[in-house]
Amino acid sequence: MNSENGGLDEDLVCCKLGDIGVRQNERGQIEKLCNRCGRWVSLGQSKGDTHAFREHYRSKTCDRAAKKKARILDRHMLLSESQITPTPSPHPHVTAPRLPDEESSPTESSSHLRQESSLHPRNQAVDTSADTRLHQFNHTLPLAEGGTAEPASRSPNSKFCCCFQCGKAVAISNMRQHVGGHILRSMWGVREGDLLAEVSSSMPCGLCGRSGCAISLRKTTGLRFKFETNCVFRTKLSLGPASNSTKRAPCTNRPIICCLCVYDCKTKNYPAVWTYNMPAHLADQHKSHTSQDVRLPADFKKSLEISQFELCELRIPDGLLPPASVALLGECAGDLATVVHSEANAAEHSGTKRKRVQSQLARSTKGRN
Repeated sequence: MNSENGGLDEDLVCCKLGDIGVRQNERGQIEKLCNRCGRWVSLGQSKGDTHAFREHYRSKTCDRAAKKKARILDRHMLLSESQITPTPSPHPHVTAPRLPDEESSPTESSSHLRQESSLHPRNQAVDTSADTRLHQFNHTLPLAEGGTAEPASRSPNSKFCCCFQCGKAVAISNMRQHVGGHILRSMWGVREGDLLAEVSSSMPCGLCGRSGCAISLRKTTGLRFKFETNCVFRTKLSLGPASNSTKRAPCTNRPIICCLCVYDCKTKNYPAVWTYNMPAHLADQHKSHTSQDVRLPADFKKSLEISQFELCELRIPDGLLPPASVALLGECAGDLATVVHSEANAAEHSGTKRKRVQSQLARSTKGRN
């Protein structure tokens, strides 16, 4: 207690502006530095110049701060007294420094300095080649048995991931737009230089650009559907806004339900197909619509259309002919009865409506035979 009073008396010797450890703050109040805890304390005006400082000096706050300050000082003293052993250089190619008695020619010393400066991280050139980005990208992607990069399980809080095609960091919410551009350019035969991996040629996923991701539309309430997928880049998707091409979101690649596939009317989960993959799906699963000239519903065909604005925004050159499957799909559209199709609040054909469409397609096929 006596030591504390002694320290307080020493602190109270200098309490005037201009003394060491005394300052004036922005409000015009005079503050004094507490030598015990290291904080600036405002000097009281109503109960005497030193009343507030005395209360602070004897408070628990000052006591705790003083103990913390002492621990920090003790730690610094231990670190300074301990013997620091040199750690090996992370760069094995960096040569050891020369001793003063060793002689070196001017040419040798200048080359040595150039080598050290080039190894400094600040002076290293950034390598943006595909091999370097693939090496950096594969640090987060463990290799599967076949040698292809498989995505690790994404943490729930991650908002950015690297594109499998170009390696750029893209927001998960914008991955469909980004990968949709890669898919569309691949369909139109537009070559992209410096890609890590090409878009899958067999039914690429609209979120990651690779094959094997299952997608479905689950019926919730009324005529509304919820998008579900096992893709590593899964995210929420509103089907209504996704069908409109805008300046900010030009890609309209979205999951829809094929009007020619037959589903159980009691099911609530419908396997879906990405709109960019629908021409390939029709050519593979429904060959009759091309060989027997079965007309597709007008609304269904309209939902698959890719506007010139979308092509321009996704960097498809003007005058480039569409793929054969897309061109053939446009020729097979007819004036069949309008069918409600998958948009934001449209149900896919189930029950009576779907059976009626199937019977109309069957009759049109028999009539042409």
